[in-house]
Amino acid sequence: MSAVLEASEEKTNGTRLARLVIDGGTHALRTFFCSIYPSNTLQTVLSKNLPKLKTLKLRRVIFDSQWEALFPSSGLPPDAKRFDITLLHLLLREICYLAGPATGWNDLPIDSDVSSDANIVRIKRYRNELCHSISTGITNAEFKDKWDKISITLVALGLDQKEIDRLKTEPIDHDTEHRVKAEVKQWTLDFETQMYNLEQEVKQMKTEMSKIQESFGETNTEEVLNRLPDEVLEVFGRSEEIIQVIKAIQIERVAAVVITGGPGFGKSTVANKVAHGLAANQQYKTKALFCSLRAKTTVNDVATAMILSCNKNHSQPPDNPQHWLLNWSKQQTENVTFVLDNADNVLESSERPQFISILRDMRILSTQNVSFVVTSRRVFKASSLKITEVRLKPLLPEDSKEVLISQVKDHTSPKTLSKTTELVELCGCVPLALCIVGSLLTDYKEDELIASLGQRPLEVLREDESDDNSVEKAIKTSFDVLSKSEKEALVLMSAFPGSFSSEAAKAIITQCKKCTTQPIPILRSLKNRSLLEQPASHRYQIHPLIQAFLKQIDEYNHLVHRGIKVACTYFISRLTDGGNLYWSKDTCRESLQCFNEDRHNFEYFLKLCSFGLMKKDPDTVTIMENLVMKVSQISSIYLYLEMCLLPNVYVEFLQLSSDLLISNKQPASKQVELLCLLGHESRRAGNFNKYKEFQEKAIEVHSQNPEDFDREKVSEAFFHNNFARYLGD
Repeated sequence: MSAVLEASEEKTNGTRLARLVIDGGTHALRTFFCSIYPSNTLQTVLSKNLPKLKTLKLRRVIFDSQWEALFPSSGLPPDAKRFDITLLHLLLREICYLAGPATGWNDLPIDSDVSSDANIVRIKRYRNELCHSISTGITNAEFKDKWDKISITLVALGLDQKEIDRLKTEPIDHDTEHRVKAEVKQWTLDFETQMYNLEQEVKQMKTEMSKIQESFGETNTEEVLNRLPDEVLEVFGRSEEIIQVIKAIQIERVAAVVITGGPGFGKSTVANKVAHGLAANQQYKTKALFCSLRAKTTVNDVATAMILSCNKNHSQPPDNPQHWLLNWSKQQTENVTFVLDNADNVLESSERPQFISILRDMRILSTQNVSFVVTSRRVFKASSLKITEVRLKPLLPEDSKEVLISQVKDHTSPKTLSKTTELVELCGCVPLALCIVGSLLTDYKEDELIASLGQRPLEVLREDESDDNSVEKAIKTSFDVLSKSEKEALVLMSAFPGSFSSEAAKAIITQCKKCTTQPIPILRSLKNRSLLEQPASHRYQIHPLIQAFLKQIDEYNHLVHRGIKVACTYFISRLTDGGNLYWSKDTCRESLQCFNEDRHNFEYFLKLCSFGLMKKDPDTVTIMENLVMKVSQISSIYLYLEMCLLPNVYVEFLQLSSDLLISNKQPASKQVELLCLLGHESRRAGNFNKYKEFQEKAIEVHSQNPEDFDREKVSEAFFHNNFARYLGD
């Protein structure tokens, strides 16, 4: 009898674990998915990703029932509540721009990886394990271990621990048991169907490859030769990235390396050096095939260009270039790397999934002998390919000077240059800009060139009037492919003078009137297209040359001004939070750290605010009036600013805001506080006549409004403290 009971308990353990994954896992993944794409944006997002989703359906990765949930035949908008755990995992992986754990989307992440991406993979792995173990039962010890692991993962993704505890103790009735077993059975059927479909695809591919091989005979078995452009001899500041790419291909054996970076950052130059480096390293015997994909928008165009680089017998491309490449890949027994330069056009086209698919198939059919180095401003990821990203950043100042000087045609000029630091700074350490400016130094004097770059940088940064190789054109190419929402968001964020937090970005992106996408996907998209840098977690930055480009677009001129206004409002309003932290217990240091992190933004927008107050700008007046209304004691804000700002900046802001704040519009308590602050600064500057004038005015306002100070005890204490010092003087 005990054996029967034990077997029954083990069956219940399996059912209970499956229920935890089904109910808890589905809820956790759905909540995470909806945090990225809320219900009001879901239909738009799915439509935008329709080509990719269709490809997955054709490959039978998405089933008919799941397709109906994504695109209801009734015409009603999709509802994420109808998405099962399998579909949710697929959508998170394919359309949510998640980086994925270091081990990929299919392997169990390492224990130390506690990222959301890793936990999403763990849920899928737990589901797969339960498919195989639920029918045989799970022992109590195994149940406890699995329950704890799954619970930790679900809590990390946002599921309430109380809900997990309920699922553990709540009795499992007949209906629940039937539902869980039916779901697990469906998982098993789905898995078996996918395996069958995959086997059929492989069989079909083998048949097609055999036919193609027969049609081409022995023409593809020739030895592969290096196909390289002339080597760029002088490259400064990119040695680390070049070595990183070569190491990833030859030592780490990754499928592809994507070299990304902003417009003019030197991706093609790095690709050139990588190609020559791969070919020159005799130890690994890699053949390098350099292939320019500029203006190639279809996979057939890409395949044709690749064939011309890897086969000398084709004066004309074959009728089916993609099949030819796949057949060619099967015959490669040595390492071959395609360096695909300027892949932006095909990656931005509707054939992006097919492009990634052919890279994957070539990799598989060559038994990992074929690899790829791709340059693009846009990052691309694929769960079926092991891809490493190498992101190019602006050069270091010293390397930038080397680039600039190397382009000076007159060999005597470099010795006489004295203002390369200013020129490098105006070029933003961008290699293309530095090369153009260096070549101009034989025509311009340094001061003349510095003045021109300061006034009209993009006009100067053209190699010639044809504009074929200018920084402006490079930026425009990236900007033109953005959606309306992304363009508006980028223009608005150009208001920030340097790096800014994700919270500041969210505050400004929400001002896009036509924006239907949440801020984080927009930020990720702009970052993936190299129009937005990420110097640290949760912080972003727009390169100065990109800012200059955005501010000259007449169509978006109104957005530039709106962005400045919104950013100014945001940072001025943050002074309230900073002041509260500064005067709260044990948070003084935290408040100063918060200010220092965004010091450049606070000082920039305080200066703008000071200028607006001087000009009596209505928007600036409104910003300051709102600040005053939000705080009980205005002195708390100004004393906080006194600690944070340089004395001259603080005094200027205090004096310019005094005319606005010392008025009958403001409560008497706040007028007195500000008068005391102005008096204190006059005393510190040695202007005792002004000190006396401010202090006596404060005494007068205080005596005329006793009821105000009965209510505002802190203001009363602040006044008496200053009054006592005045009497002492």
